[in-house]
Amino acid sequence: MLFVGALIAPFLAAASSMLSALIWGSVYHGAAKLAGGQASYSSSLRVAQYQSILVPADVLVSFVSNVPMIGPLISLGWLAAKNVLSIFAYAGHATTQHRLQGSTAWLVAAVPTILAVLLVVALVVAVLVLIFAVLGDDALLRGMD
Repeated sequence: MLFVGALIAPFLAAASSMLSALIWGSVYHGAAKLAGGQASYSSSLRVAQYQSILVPADVLVSFVSNVPMIGPLISLGWLAAKNVLSIFAYAGHATTQHRLQGSTAWLVAAVPTILAVLLVVALVVAVLVLIFAVLGDDALLRGMD
């Protein structure tokens, strides 16, 4: 079973990367079109797919993230740096291909990252609400007896 998992893992990683590029490229393209962008949909997907060049670094960071104490910090730092690089890539595309200017291009470029952060925050809040609904706050505040 482990052998089968090892054979399938690279294909799942590639499929996940392609799916995320499709989703975030579509979100970016929609935001750019709402702001008056002129580029084609395939052009927007292409800029999202260019970020897959960072996947080898993601693999390296996934190994480093297991180092006690400092690993999670390195992982969070890489995630922040990757998002900043992503915003710069989208902003360059929004300026050159969509023909958006100034703060509009930067705002459109930041939409996928902002949406992702909001989705993660909403998920954490939903999980906390579920925990408090099931356990109640009294059991959590009392501690384990």
